[in-house]
Amino acid sequence: MNATNETKLIVISSAASLAIGGAGVAAAALTGAGSILADGVYSVLSAVISLASLPVLRLVKKGGDARYHFGYAAFEPLYVVMSTLAIIAAQAPLAMGALRSLASGGSRPDMHGALAYEVLSTLSCLVLAAAIRSRARRSGSPILRAESRSWFVDGALSLGVLGAFAAALVLEGGRFDAWVPYIDPGITLALVAAMLPALLGSALGSLRELLSAAPDRETQEEVRAVLAAFSDERGVASVDAAMEKVGRALNVEVQLILSRDLKASALAELEARIERSLRARWPEGSTDFRFSLAAPALPARRSARQGKARGIEAVAAQPKVDLGARV
Repeated sequence: MNATNETKLIVISSAASLAIGGAGVAAAALTGAGSILADGVYSVLSAVISLASLPVLRLVKKGGDARYHFGYAAFEPLYVVMSTLAIIAAQAPLAMGALRSLASGGSRPDMHGALAYEVLSTLSCLVLAAAIRSRARRSGSPILRAESRSWFVDGALSLGVLGAFAAALVLEGGRFDAWVPYIDPGITLALVAAMLPALLGSALGSLRELLSAAPDRETQEEVRAVLAAFSDERGVASVDAAMEKVGRALNVEVQLILSRDLKASALAELEARIERSLRARWPEGSTDFRFSLAAPALPARRSARQGKARGIEAVAAQPKVDLGARV
């Protein structure tokens, strides 16, 4: 996916998120549902963060320059960490408000209005999540992956809220009516708690990239599977790799152990073929090569017992000296 299409998709996603979030804030004001307010605030923040990612995307596509010789790839995981922490910080006051509501006896929002909003929110979020996830897989964009994850989280949370409000509507006026006021603040706390694992997982994954940690096991296995095709080349004893993933860029150091000396032209041709194979799967990143010769095989060592036996045989083969003949 080129930068223009990726930018358009982010703008569309941001506009949808802003519309759904704005509708959520309005619905919360009309129904008095704190859980809808938490959902709406999350959507609005996601929209703002998505729009703010566009300058980062332009920098990443720009490549290296006089200020950053190796490009701006690290700006993507840095942006994901900062935006995730901003969302967590915004949800904290809503969680505190829900705790205060529970302590003071809860609240009774308009269940019918809340249900209508949650039905629309759930369907919109899940459809957008599936569409963006498909594009993210084709492009390998960390920002689009974060977008799709955000929509899936929002859709799952909306589905949970929808189920809770439906249950509250059934319970209202019945023998469990006294518990109904606690449902909305309870949902708000559950929403914030449910968001945390995905948000923290995203932040920690991006932090690992900033620290040049090895990529996930699946990526490592894919890289080694690509390189395994070259282990049977003439003159190649073994192939391995060290790697790091920063944003969408995968940097690989290919470690080739040669069984014999190869000409410079043969090494250059081998490098070019490996580079093409890697970049067909991961278009962005660098590939370095390190060559070394395999150690020559050493002759088999004789055991101590074999040496001793051969020494005895040598002594036995020597002619005997008749000392009595000299006297």
